[in-house]
Amino acid sequence: MRRIAWGLLLLPAVLPAWSARAGDLPAGKARPASFLALCAPAAADDSDDDDSDDDSDSGPSAAKASGKGSASASGKGSGKGAKSTKSLDRSNYFRVPGWDSCLAIGGEIEVDGQVNQAYSRRTNALSSSVIGRIAIDSLTTTEFGDLRAFVRLPVTYSSGLTTLQGPSTSVDVDYAFITWNTLTFGYADSVFNFYNNALNIGTLRGPALSATIARYKTTFGNGFTFSVSMEMGATEKPTGIPDPGNSIVLDAIPQPAGTIWPDPVTALQLDRDWGSAIVAGALHQVRSPLGAGGGAWGGAAMVGLNLNTPWTGDDDEIWLQGVGAWGASTYLGFGRAALIGNLGFAVADSVTTIGGRLIPSRGAAITGGWSHDLNDTWNVSLFSSWATFDPRADLPARPFVRKFNELRIGSDLTFAPFDDFSITGEVMWGRISSSVPTPALDGLKLETSSNAWQGTVQLLRTF
Repeated sequence: MRRIAWGLLLLPAVLPAWSARAGDLPAGKARPASFLALCAPAAADDSDDDDSDDDSDSGPSAAKASGKGSASASGKGSGKGAKSTKSLDRSNYFRVPGWDSCLAIGGEIEVDGQVNQAYSRRTNALSSSVIGRIAIDSLTTTEFGDLRAFVRLPVTYSSGLTTLQGPSTSVDVDYAFITWNTLTFGYADSVFNFYNNALNIGTLRGPALSATIARYKTTFGNGFTFSVSMEMGATEKPTGIPDPGNSIVLDAIPQPAGTIWPDPVTALQLDRDWGSAIVAGALHQVRSPLGAGGGAWGGAAMVGLNLNTPWTGDDDEIWLQGVGAWGASTYLGFGRAALIGNLGFAVADSVTTIGGRLIPSRGAAITGGWSHDLNDTWNVSLFSSWATFDPRADLPARPFVRKFNELRIGSDLTFAPFDDFSITGEVMWGRISSSVPTPALDGLKLETSSNAWQGTVQLLRTF
């Protein structure tokens, strides 16, 4: 209490000095109430191509995903509406008096409610989650290029998908990275991302990965960007409506041994007025937990296209993406299992047979979507993914290790009456199937396929 009292006594003396030091605002700019000067380094005006662009789902304001939360009706929440911002918008940064760095502070509140097709009495037909995200972005202009530090932390409350999970609260890390000129180090988006859940709230297959990265990125002429990265621990980015397959384990598949090498990942992307295209590849080491099983190198390859369609609307777009993987199931967008309705299958990079043989898995995923602005406040999106996964091993003692196919189809309707605020309703249907009868998750019978639907309502406020 004494410290608070002294602070209140000193406040009238401190504020005038702080206000006076904020007098270096650019001409024509109103003084922010927080006494922070707008940050506009001279070097920022000299280049249209900035290699220190966003590595996160949050844009230059430290709160918004690239293109998200914008005035357009297509601007949607975390993981949605992602048209990349290729350079930092420095007008969103503020200079703190006495500091050499500029700051941007922002956040997001996401409220999700979901109706599920319950497959057992232990499954909640209704579930919900609330996520509060706080982001801090620091930018310093040096003679050797921009130095940027970014962190975004989500605090999540979830009611739980099943009665066994129950309500829970967690604090996580969305992003924490340092970018210096063309180099990025830390926890950020994988170089392998492209569609990156641009239109959907629920689960679609295809990579939307976060990883610990060491990345080099450079921009050539005519819109070409080349990235190469060494990545570790790639996982699907957490969302308000999580894929239960990310945490549920079916069958005790021995997990691969510890990694010796990080994943080399590279991408060549073209960004033009008509949209963007990408070719990407990754290598992934798979090692058997049994010494006799040895190890192998797997990997993944991806091609993608994002096409603007001005003939249907100014901000309309089409997404197409295809991924093939061997011994690297994460790059297909899978967690530890694939679940739809009353049927599920185990997913792993490899299977080790009883004899100690290491067999890398194989799979593919195709993702597509279309977004259309009905007017300035309403947007509709259609999207789908198809995936196939083959463990390439017949293990009778593990009935959930099977080759399977999966189809997901969904649609969104978004209402954005104000800047940085949107309400989205989503309906998604899915089907999973296998040619081999597999025990249902409720344990009552054998099934070869299962269908399920879910409905989601999301409220998103970005600030």
